[in-house]
Amino acid sequence: MKRKPIEPEIDKRGEFEPRLPKALNVRKTGFLSRLKRHKGGTSKGGKGRRGKDSRGKLRVTPAFSQRVVVKARVVKGSGDKSVQRMRSHIAYLNRSGTGLTGERPEFFGRDGNLSRESLSKESLNWKEDPHHFRFIVSPEKASELDLENYVRRVIQTMERDLKSRLTWYAACHYNTDNPHAHVVVRGVDEKGEPLILSRDYLSHGIRQAAEQEATLRLGKRDVKELSKGIEKTLTETRFTFIDKELTRAQSESKDNQIKLEPLWGNVREWQKKGRENKLKRLAFLERKGLATEISSGVWKLQDDLEHTLRESQQREKISAIISPYLLGLEARKQELVIHRESEPLQQTVRGSVLGKGLSDELNEKKFMLISGDDGRTHYFPLGKFSEPQNFPSKEGHIVEVRPPRESFVKAESVISRFAGKADRIFDLTSFREHVRSESEAGRWSLPEHLALDEYVELFGTRLDTLEKAGLVKPVSEGRWKIPEDIESKAEVLSANNKKVLRLRVSVESYQSLPEQINRDGAAWLDKLFSSKEALSKLRGEFGREVKRAFSKREEHLKAQNITPHKELFKELLRKEEQGLKERLQKSFGTETTLKDGEEKPAKVVRYELLGDGYRMVAKSDSGFVVRPVSFREPQFAYQSEVTLTKAVIATGGRKREVIRAKAISKTSAAQSRGRRR
Repeated sequence: MKRKPIEPEIDKRGEFEPRLPKALNVRKTGFLSRLKRHKGGTSKGGKGRRGKDSRGKLRVTPAFSQRVVVKARVVKGSGDKSVQRMRSHIAYLNRSGTGLTGERPEFFGRDGNLSRESLSKESLNWKEDPHHFRFIVSPEKASELDLENYVRRVIQTMERDLKSRLTWYAACHYNTDNPHAHVVVRGVDEKGEPLILSRDYLSHGIRQAAEQEATLRLGKRDVKELSKGIEKTLTETRFTFIDKELTRAQSESKDNQIKLEPLWGNVREWQKKGRENKLKRLAFLERKGLATEISSGVWKLQDDLEHTLRESQQREKISAIISPYLLGLEARKQELVIHRESEPLQQTVRGSVLGKGLSDELNEKKFMLISGDDGRTHYFPLGKFSEPQNFPSKEGHIVEVRPPRESFVKAESVISRFAGKADRIFDLTSFREHVRSESEAGRWSLPEHLALDEYVELFGTRLDTLEKAGLVKPVSEGRWKIPEDIESKAEVLSANNKKVLRLRVSVESYQSLPEQINRDGAAWLDKLFSSKEALSKLRGEFGREVKRAFSKREEHLKAQNITPHKELFKELLRKEEQGLKERLQKSFGTETTLKDGEEKPAKVVRYELLGDGYRMVAKSDSGFVVRPVSFREPQFAYQSEVTLTKAVIATGGRKREVIRAKAISKTSAAQSRGRRR
C-alpha cells in the first residue's frame, strides 16, 4: 500500500500575512503584494506541504526575506547499484578544489564531521532503502553565513516540520561564485518507514525554511536592496517576472498589444515605478529585436519571446560552465555549437576533448567539450550509454561523435513483426534464439558494438518502457501482449519525450597528440598517411594542432628508419600485438585458442593499451587470451573471474569472430528484471 506524504498540522488561525511599511502597503493587485509571499498550491503529488514557525503561525516567504535557492531531487532505487551511485556521489562531493581553502571539503552530519570512508560504509545501511533525497542549498549571501551551522539549523527546521529525526550528511562547496551546500537525506524515517515528502514541500517548503533561517541571521532586505535587485533584472537576457507580466498583458488585450498610457492624477509612487520599469524592460527588449514600439506607449512583443529568452539564458549558463576549459586556448575564439538534448545530431564530429564535467550537479548530467575538425567548438550533453563504460574519454583524447545509424530498425517495428498476426505475443527467450540463428546464417546484422545478449536486452528494456507507458501488457515473465498499432503509439510516446539526443562517442585515440609523436607503436596520426587530403581538410585549432603533430611524427618515424606509407598504421599495430603476445608467453605460457561456442573460465590479469584501444588480458588453465575491450561491457577488476566465449557475428554483410567476456558472479539484467516482476 502506497504511503501518503507527510502532512504537518497547520495552525487553524490561517495564513499569516506579513506587514509591510505603510508606504508599501498597497492594493493586493499590485506588484509588491505579489512579492509578499509565495502561496504553495496543491499538486498531483499530494496536498500542499506547509510547516509552522516557532510562534505557531504559518511560515511565509515575505518580499523582504533573504533569498535562497534550493534544488531538490528524489533518487529512486535500491541494491548494489544504489550503493555504487551513492559512493560515486560521495566521491564527487569530496573532490579536490571545492573546499573553503581549495582543498577537499569536509563532510558533516548531526554529530559532527564525517570521513569519506565512514560514509562509504554507511551507504551499505542504505542499500535496501527505496530512495534517498539530494538537496542543494545556496543562499544569496552565503559568504556572510557560517554555512555549516546554517545547514544544521535548516535541517532542524525540516525535522520539526516532519516530526521525525532525519539521517543526513552534507558538504559545503566554495568553488563557485555562490557558495552552496550539498545535503543528502536518507529515504527512511527514525521508525524505519519510507520517508515520503509531498511535491509542494520539496518545491517550496524547504526553500521557505531556508529563507526564514537566513533572514533570522542576516536580517530582512530593505527597500533599497529590493529595488536594486529589480533594476538588475531589467537588462538580463532571461525570462523575468516583468516579461511574464508583459506577455500576459499582451495576450489579454483585444488587439494583442501592450498599452502603457501615461499616469495622471493622484498616482502612487509604486505605480509610477512599475510603469517606468516596464518601459525600461521594453526598451531593452527592443534593442535585442524582441519587441517593437508601434506608437507612443504601444508595444508588441515577439511571438517566441519566452522561448528566445530561455534559450539565451541556457546558452549563458553553458558558456559560464565551459569557460574554465577554454582559458588560454585558441578554441575560445572559435564558434561555439551547443547540441541540445531536444535536437538530434545530424553529422559526425571528430576532434580532441577539451574537457568534461557536470552541467547539472543535482541530477549528475554530464557534458563533453570538443575542439572539432570543422573549426568549431562543440558542446555535447552525455547520456548514460554515450561513452564506453570501460575506458571513457579524457581531456586530450581524440574522439568521434556519431549520430544514430539510419539503417538501424526501430525496436517497435521488430517487436511487432516478431509478435506475428495471430497471438500477438512477444517472447524474449524465443526472440533471442531467433536472432542467434539468423545472425549465424548471415541474415541478421547485429550492431558492431553489441553482443547478442546485450542486443536482446535492449529490446527487453524497451518493452519495460512501453509497459510503464501502458502500451503493452505483460503476460508472464519475459512475455508481452503487443497491440497491432504499437508502432504509431510508440511514435507519439517518443515525440512527447524531449530528451531524444542519441549519440555514440567512440575513442579514436587514448593518447593525446603530443603523446603520439614519439610513440614506438601505432598511433592515430599514422592513419593520416593513407589520405593526406583528409589532413588538408582539417580546420580550426584542432586542425592546426594535428598538422603540427603530424609533421613531428613524420620526422620521428624517419629518424627510426621507418618509411611512412598508407598501410603504416596496420603494420605497426600488428607488430604491437605480436610484441604483447610474446611478452605474455614468458609469463603465462601459450595463447589459448577457443572453438566456436566454447566457454572457458578465466581470470582478468590486466589491461594493455595499444594504438587502437585497450586489450583485456585473461589467464585460463591452458594459457592466456587477449581480446579487444567491448564498448558496452563493464571494466572487470583485476583477478575478476569471467567466462570467455567465442562467437561469430554478422555485421555489414560479413562475418567476423569475437570473444565475449561475462562475469561469473554477475546476474544478467534480464534475470534481474524477471525477479522484479
